[in-house]
Amino acid sequence: MSDVSLGLRSEIRALVAAAPGELSVVVIGAGGLVVDVAGGRVVPAASTIKVPIMITALEQVALGGLTLDQPVPIAPDRVGGSGALSLLPSVTELPLVETLRLMIALSDNDATNAVIALVGLGSVGQTCRRLRLAQTHLRRALMDFAASDAGIDNVTCALDLAQVMARLRAGEALPEAETAVALDLLAEQQFLDGLPALLPEGVTHANKTGELSGVRHDMALFEHDGRWAAVAVTATGLMGPGAGVDRGSTVLPTFANIGAAVWDWLRDTGPSAGASHTGRTDVPPGLRRP
Repeated sequence: MSDVSLGLRSEIRALVAAAPGELSVVVIGAGGLVVDVAGGRVVPAASTIKVPIMITALEQVALGGLTLDQPVPIAPDRVGGSGALSLLPSVTELPLVETLRLMIALSDNDATNAVIALVGLGSVGQTCRRLRLAQTHLRRALMDFAASDAGIDNVTCALDLAQVMARLRAGEALPEAETAVALDLLAEQQFLDGLPALLPEGVTHANKTGELSGVRHDMALFEHDGRWAAVAVTATGLMGPGAGVDRGSTVLPTFANIGAAVWDWLRDTGPSAGASHTGRTDVPPGLRRP
């Protein structure tokens, strides 16, 4: 491992040690795994599970079973929690691509449940197995509190989250056209207070966050001059004394500093880092240039 990579590992370990809660961090570059700090620790998936759901839907588009413009019914009983559809009862269906956009960019739970109903829980599980996401499981719809109270939860780990972003970038998760759609949707992300918060102008990025009481996650893809890195951070144990107050926002500065550290590493690794094992060095469509 290069001195630059060793420096990144040391800096991230120091940030994790000083952070509130319990953190796991994984960084993957074009050449493979760079940083793994407790990356296999299983955590509630929160809204990061929406990325495998998106990939499942786009795979079915690629196979011809779905189309991006086909109507998706939106259930009348809205679960809310995040997103706009709980405030828009007159919206009873949307094209699939707009449903996916709400699910990713605004983390809309009603849009997510509509996509789950369309593709099926089992299909998302098959996607996770195909992508070798060993600890990622979709076991219930979003905001299903009865299932949650019964111990049925959606789970993941930082290693899986970084791997899925890396496999999207490398063109391994979906065919080229659907990869472009997926990255475009992720680049429309509206929640940017975590990993991308301190990126300088000119760094392209795409990310997906996850949030529950006492839980904050972020998974991102950064790119500059053909060099790229996938990074995922999961944080738990962020409730206040007595577990009555969510203090998850206190970890966001750590997320931002981790993102900045990964950017510094990406900048300093040199042009050779841009050559992925698929041979792609171009910036894929959809990655946002601020």
